[in-house]
Amino acid sequence: MRAEVIAVGTELLLGDIPNTNAQTIGRELARIGVDCHVHTAVGDNVERIAEAISAALARADAAIITGGLGPTQDDVTREAIALATGDRLVVDPALVVELEAKFARFGRPMAQINLRQTERPERARSVANPLGTAPGVIAEHDGGVIYAIPGVPSEMIAMLQASVLPDLARRAGATSSIVTRETRVGGMTESAVAEALGPMWERLGPGDVTIAFLAGKGEVRVRLTAKARSEAAASSRLDEVEGEVRAVIGPAVVGGGEETAELVIGRLLDERGSPWCTRPIRRRRCSASRRR
Repeated sequence: MRAEVIAVGTELLLGDIPNTNAQTIGRELARIGVDCHVHTAVGDNVERIAEAISAALARADAAIITGGLGPTQDDVTREAIALATGDRLVVDPALVVELEAKFARFGRPMAQINLRQTERPERARSVANPLGTAPGVIAEHDGGVIYAIPGVPSEMIAMLQASVLPDLARRAGATSSIVTRETRVGGMTESAVAEALGPMWERLGPGDVTIAFLAGKGEVRVRLTAKARSEAAASSRLDEVEGEVRAVIGPAVVGGGEETAELVIGRLLDERGSPWCTRPIRRRRCSASRRR
């Protein structure tokens, strides 16, 4: 199964806030074995959001939208889903009762504009929000499914875990898992690492394990991604391929995962009983540099 993530909010396009929701959703989709090839950010505009939804469903089985479900005039995700699906917005009486009860529990008066949050596309169903006032939406359209959840990270995570991921897993049928792992390389350029692993790249092709190269901070990270029926099976396959990577790169491998070059050097010095320091002390000076 394939899903795409659509983050709604002009503030994202202006760089006012980072799109951390897409990062979280991408990681959770990988955990349940759902492929995610495209992330989209779109401003608070009904037509452009609707276009993004239609484009996503043309490429994938599901579109997960975050943001635009609040009560204000610029929260237009509900309208965009209705436009994309050819549906009309209706007020859900059950949501009205639930929203009024929430404000009563908060001990605050409810503004009339909050009733916008009780609207949904007529053929869609609502998703309960245990933390806030904005219900989510699940709408089926043209063989695909649209999920809309709030952009507030805490609410997004709660609804993603409780409603979206279980529904996606049910629709996907057979479960799988996507696992990633990194091998850190020092003293070699990105192009040299890619050239050394070229034969392995060609042999693996678009199979169950893929390779990517990420250069920065004086090192090259070789990221391996495997997809299998279970996390254990994917991890076992990564063990095999990572072993090959380490054999090809040799002593230039300085660590894996969160094990940085500095940690490896410190551990090796400790094992040998060698003194080491990380800053100048009087006339005695120790320093280390990392080359890309």
